[in-house]
Amino acid sequence: MRVSRLTRVAAALLVVAGASPLRAQSNGASPTARQLALADSITRLTEQETGGFERAILATFGAPGQGDAGARMAAAMRRFLDKYFPADTLRALAIGELVATYTEPELAQLLGFHRTDVGRKMLKQSAATTSRVQQHVSRIMTEHRDELMQWLVEGMGVP
Repeated sequence: MRVSRLTRVAAALLVVAGASPLRAQSNGASPTARQLALADSITRLTEQETGGFERAILATFGAPGQGDAGARMAAAMRRFLDKYFPADTLRALAIGELVATYTEPELAQLLGFHRTDVGRKMLKQSAATTSRVQQHVSRIMTEHRDELMQWLVEGMGVP
């Protein structure tokens, strides 16, 4: 497992220095080099199988049936991601989240699972599954937007 020094340092800084909204490890300890290496491997395997975090984020924009407006939204989101969340930043955020959530043995088990055929299939399908669910929710919200708005206004206590 080879981890780029830049990614490892960036992830450690994000978690340890609190430079991001990431949670600290539950035991308050700094992540170990092994945890960072395992998390980096999981992250890279996820990117390899899914086409990258950017693709997952963009999956809800430019979906089939959204036409030109969807394509323009996807292009705008791509520009935003390129400016504020380049690939190394997204990778560091993912690594930081993994080491804050899982212990070293759990990271090793996750990596082992993701290397299996079913683990790789799960990674490949997860973005598409999430996108289809989001599209369905969006369609229902659009169909019932008046009712939703009424409930939101009521929930906020606006007369």
